[in-house]
Amino acid sequence: VSDLYKLVGEYPIEVRVVGFRSQLFYVFGQVLIGGAKPYTGRDTVLTALAEAHINPMAWEQRTRVIRPSYDPNVKAKIFKVNFRHMMDRGDTTKNVLLQEGDMIYVPATILARIAMVLEEAIRPLARAFSGAYMVQNPPTSRVGTGSSYGGGAYRGY
Repeated sequence: VSDLYKLVGEYPIEVRVVGFRSQLFYVFGQVLIGGAKPYTGRDTVLTALAEAHINPMAWEQRTRVIRPSYDPNVKAKIFKVNFRHMMDRGDTTKNVLLQEGDMIYVPATILARIAMVLEEAIRPLARAFSGAYMVQNPPTSRVGTGSSYGGGAYRGY
């Protein structure tokens, strides 16, 4: 590091740190904008979920905050948060102040889970019958090629 201070030249370098992104919390499940989020120390479940945008398949009453333990002998703490109750009644008594490494999980409702399983089963059938993967009739001849498929390997288009 001391060698960096000895650098000289025409163009001095100035570095400004505007924020640290090494501290994170995470939002998973039925949200539109999930993933790792920068931890500021002032983040709550309410602010995190407001930014993550809960989707219509979310079971808001079963939201969980999982606080992992870095000690293998200590279990993770799990906070139950009824986000729907918080929104309907304005009751923020369970609005957990997040810590670095916390995970927020918003599960799908039972009906949404059933729909997701059905979608996984039906999706291949829908693709097969949609025509998106069907090959149209190949051309019967092309002028000057001497082959019914145009002289080269048939590509299916």
